[in-house]
Amino acid sequence: MDVFLNDLRAGWRSAWRRPGANALLITVLALGIGSATAMFSVLRPVLMQALPYADPERLVYVWETDLANGELTGGASFPDLADWRARTRTLSRIGAYARSNASLATPGGSPRRILALNVTDDLATTLGVNPILGRDFRDSDNRLGAAPVAMLSESLWRGSFGADPALVGTRLEIDGASTEIIGVMPAGGPWALRGDIWRPVVPTQKNFIEQRGVHSLSVVARLAAGASIDQADQDMRRIAAALESEYPEENVGRNARVVGMHAFLLADIKRPLGMLAAAVGILLLLTCCNAAMLLLARASAREAELGLRSSLGAGRTRLLRQFAAESLILALIGGLLGVALAYASLQVMVALNPLPSLAPDRWRVDLAALAFTLLVSVLAALLAGTMPAWIYSKIDPARALGNARGATAIGGEAARRILVSVQVAVAMTLLLGVGVLLRSYIHLAHVDPGLRAEGVATVSLDLPPSDYPMPPLDQYPRWPEVVQFMDKLIERARAIPGAQSVALTQHAPLAPAWTTSLEVEGRSVPEGTHEEIQLNGFSPGSLATLGIPLLAGRDFDARDRADSAKVLLINAAAAQRYFPGQDPVGRRIRFWGTWREVVGVVGDVRSDGLTEPAQPMLHAPLAQMPMSSMTLSVRTSGDPELLLKPMRDAIWAVEPVAVPFDEGSVAQRLDRLLAPRQFAFALTGLLALLAGLLALSGQIGLIALEVQRRRSEIGVRVALGAKPKHVLSTILERSLRATALGMGLGLAVYLAAAPVLDHFIYGIASRDALSSISVVVVFLGTALIAAAIPAWRALRLDPMQALRAE
Repeated sequence: MDVFLNDLRAGWRSAWRRPGANALLITVLALGIGSATAMFSVLRPVLMQALPYADPERLVYVWETDLANGELTGGASFPDLADWRARTRTLSRIGAYARSNASLATPGGSPRRILALNVTDDLATTLGVNPILGRDFRDSDNRLGAAPVAMLSESLWRGSFGADPALVGTRLEIDGASTEIIGVMPAGGPWALRGDIWRPVVPTQKNFIEQRGVHSLSVVARLAAGASIDQADQDMRRIAAALESEYPEENVGRNARVVGMHAFLLADIKRPLGMLAAAVGILLLLTCCNAAMLLLARASAREAELGLRSSLGAGRTRLLRQFAAESLILALIGGLLGVALAYASLQVMVALNPLPSLAPDRWRVDLAALAFTLLVSVLAALLAGTMPAWIYSKIDPARALGNARGATAIGGEAARRILVSVQVAVAMTLLLGVGVLLRSYIHLAHVDPGLRAEGVATVSLDLPPSDYPMPPLDQYPRWPEVVQFMDKLIERARAIPGAQSVALTQHAPLAPAWTTSLEVEGRSVPEGTHEEIQLNGFSPGSLATLGIPLLAGRDFDARDRADSAKVLLINAAAAQRYFPGQDPVGRRIRFWGTWREVVGVVGDVRSDGLTEPAQPMLHAPLAQMPMSSMTLSVRTSGDPELLLKPMRDAIWAVEPVAVPFDEGSVAQRLDRLLAPRQFAFALTGLLALLAGLLALSGQIGLIALEVQRRRSEIGVRVALGAKPKHVLSTILERSLRATALGMGLGLAVYLAAAPVLDHFIYGIASRDALSSISVVVVFLGTALIAAAIPAWRALRLDPMQALRAE
């Protein structure tokens, strides 16, 4: 240990003897280690965080499936849930929940929208989680007619009520009803079930308790002792088959599947985050290559010193330890700077991150991140320092002392060229990938969403169920209170100064729509299957307000009331699927048990994101399918942001207990759809840019070292009258050969791995020729310019000074 400490002290002194060269090396290491630390801090709470429940590996989701209609994660009905509980052999507990919106009125404030988890009374027990204050639900709470009770989430309790423990036992107004607060549920972390409040599910779903065909519940279960996920999956498939046989009308085609809870929650983000982690790993490898190259150059400059030490008796082991100590000192300094860089990067990333599912509130440089930085620093020291240490520990003292000005240890020059080729290959692979992502993003930014987004302001709103209770299913869609509210709101909104046209829609523009089963007159489907389609509700004037083209037939108008003939608009995708080569106007479609006439065909609007083609969709008059949640849209020739307050005022003037939410312009909604890809592109683009800069700096370093080593030769050739272009080509040839080899290797690796990007790009092929050619040309041109700088400096050498040095 004393020997190694002496080596560390010697390494520290050596680092400060060459501050200029070592500053570059430390900067390179700080960039790589800082990027890795920042990405570790992002990935750890998402990919490495266990579920915040007891024995989380025993928790599973149970989904109903309808493969004929492409449904893999469908909900369960209340009767199905009861049968699952009674018949399962592999699940010890089964709980369920349904998410919904709710309004919360606080003393002295306006009602605001919150997210409610409507749960069975045994869900918390199934999860293995207990309230941090108060009590859990009882069976008596989850019955029709029970007094309203709720538990608050820890975040709502702390953020809105100052973590006041006295709140438990008091009452708050939720959805217009006085509700007793019986407890507070723990925050739990990024993978906890999210909801501002927990409340019993039965009172909120009273119309669906006996409806086997209404699949509204998400089901969480705990595996029985000794049961595996595969066994539970087979068990639930057995039960689903029996239920399909017993209830063929409601459960036709419906199966069940069981999947681990954590695996399911990670499914959508694991691949893109894994790709990002791989990119950071590649950048770290590139950092180590660049650091190794700089250490080789550093060792080359110290060749005479190393030869002298070897001739004075320093053995190979002693030299190896010295190199290792110096590399570790530099890597640790780089790691410290990397921590500061990671901290600053995380602040920027938190501000820009558009994905709450990535848990940005948990992105921090904590003890785990510091331990990771230390580990990465040590690994970087080993990776970067091993090659120079191995090569220069074998130095020939006589050769080094006899050729101190220009000699190179055997293998040193070849190692530098190999490192440059590797760096360029890695950088090219990343840059080619980012080039394709850039073209894909540009293509996506120009996708037509199907409507005119400019100049439209939107405010969504909920009507509290206490004031607008949903009628029984046998009376729906008669809901005169909601229809009267909509009529008054449209009249008020038209009076807003600057309003050109007004629309009410069931779903916000560009937002996902509900799906419903349908029957097309004259169209047959295979026995045991049914067709599903997306469904939205429009008020008259919605097409003009949102800029959706009318392709055939007529728009909705004042004729289309709740008690008039039932009519529909369909989009072009629905017309193509259900009426190919025919005129759909005048044809009939049935959903919700009622036949409706198609009166028009409208343009397609992308409601499932810009990367997905528009799906077939039905539009019904909102008066004929009223809902207590809707979106008000107003078109203006001015700034739509200026209309948001007057729109809220109009809503409250009609109904003071309405809850406005999700305010903004349609253009902002469109930007939000692009934001996740924009964020991912910015991160990968930054990593690729760093990789390119590191590769180019390695090339510049190689040529600068070449010039330094061949200084005398260059001076002699210039003194003897060699033309500058010949000297320049001689210097560049060998160095650019390594660059060209790396570019070719990087291109080959990218072309082989390109299909991995197919899941992340839109509108172009992963092996897009234009992107690849553009990246190659730009990188080659930049490499030539970068290489010419030190080479051109060589031509300015004074021949007499170079010869005098000999």
